[in-house]
Amino acid sequence: MPYEPFETHDFYCILGYNAVTLPASRQGMFSRQLDNKELMKSLTIPTLIVQGNDDRLVLPAYADHIARHISHAKRVDYPNCGHAPFAEMPERFNRDVAEFMKTVHL
Repeated sequence: MPYEPFETHDFYCILGYNAVTLPASRQGMFSRQLDNKELMKSLTIPTLIVQGNDDRLVLPAYADHIARHISHAKRVDYPNCGHAPFAEMPERFNRDVAEFMKTVHL
């Protein structure tokens, strides 16, 4: 679910690796009920939230929810980007992750 359609080769590659997901796993992802607020509040590890503002699968409101419960999280939003920032905007994604990792001292 990218913002702009993928090139044909990339589309079929992504379709292929999604097609091998077991039906039971796929069904479970869409039927689960999660309440991880307390878990998120307890996190102390560095956290980066990357959100495509035009994601139609995981809505930006969920990134808002995560950011509310992981107060130290760093968040980057990608305009004109859907569900796959790593594939839709790989240069920016790689730069943002690399910059974030420079701040992590584990």
